[in-house]
Amino acid sequence: MIKPTILRTAAGAPVAPSVIKAIKEAIDVNLVVTDISSMSSGFHFADQHEIVPRVDNPGYLQSIFDLCKKHSVNIFWPDLDEELLLMAENKSEFEKMGVRLLLSDADTLRICGDKYFTFEALKGFGVPVPESFITTEDAVGNLSFPMLLKPRQGRGSVGVTIINNHAELQDAFNSIENPIIQEFLPGKEYTIDALSDMDGKFHYCSIRQRVSTDSGISVKGETVSDKKLEAFVESACNELKLKGPSCFQCKEDPNGVFKFIEINPRIAGTSILSEKAGAHVITDSVRVAMGDEPKGNANFKAGFKMTRYWSEIFEG
Repeated sequence: MIKPTILRTAAGAPVAPSVIKAIKEAIDVNLVVTDISSMSSGFHFADQHEIVPRVDNPGYLQSIFDLCKKHSVNIFWPDLDEELLLMAENKSEFEKMGVRLLLSDADTLRICGDKYFTFEALKGFGVPVPESFITTEDAVGNLSFPMLLKPRQGRGSVGVTIINNHAELQDAFNSIENPIIQEFLPGKEYTIDALSDMDGKFHYCSIRQRVSTDSGISVKGETVSDKKLEAFVESACNELKLKGPSCFQCKEDPNGVFKFIEINPRIAGTSILSEKAGAHVITDSVRVAMGDEPKGNANFKAGFKMTRYWSEIFEG
């Protein structure tokens, strides 16, 4: 049998080496990775690597097509938020080349890529969400201070502002393009790594508390078990027809009630904690894309902890 080839982007992301190493340690594949910099740390752990233009470069999509042909790619696994919709909208072009796209469909991505659309969808599925508004009048009429204001489209904590009074609300609202105002949730934060098959049917999920974060990335975490949260994620995955890996963010309100704030239709930055705890979301993403049976999460361990640290690679 010919070894399948996977093309994966964003090899320069801080968490990329853990994902690349997990795949290479568990599955016999040829892994080709891309980044815009020749000094990408992920290049050192993959089988082959390629330098590509920035996502906003008009030639970026064609560069991916060219690499798929050059390396006879079987599975393309995009990872940058900024490229996901572009790739999904060109799914048919990948299929013409015999490349399977490990990604949800464009309609699903449009919902997940807009925090207000996400709010409306989850609320419609009966999933608990923070009260959310897109006008200051509605927010002031329904919420008390502090409030949370953020861009409807965006990644990490960029543009997220805690609002304490009317003057701050107006200033922040006018300074952010396309903002959303939400109920402020002061409690513990959780990420839920989920896996669905390529038809959009939920397989399983793994819950982990974000004990400590740095620049939006969890640097200390611990896995937990909560059947109620799992049920909400299963419902949302099936309703939205999410495909492959996804991750959900939720936080506790002042009464300790979980409310879902975000869906990322891609692998999470700290999914390696779930993988090592026995919920194989990274390697099972490859397995479902290959048409194989996922390993699953039968041996998942709650209370499994992770602490991150910096490491270096030297050349020359």
